[in-house]
Amino acid sequence: MGGDVYRITNERRANAVIYYILAEEFGWTKLEVDSQPFAHIKDMLLMVKEQRERDDKEMKRQSRKKSF
Repeated sequence: MGGDVYRITNERRANAVIYYILAEEFGWTKLEVDSQPFAHIKDMLLMVKEQRERDDKEMKRQSRKKSF
């Protein structure tokens, strides 16, 4: 590959991750995400993060129960 390879900048990657997470969790399109206020997007991402952390913690707890 040469120097012409398209590279995703950190900002573009971060935006893509935001669109992906909100599409995965809520089925939102890019247009729906773009129409939301930034504060609402931040709150939604925080909720998703907290829920995933709770799910991970619960999975680890159940895994420990099964091993004994």
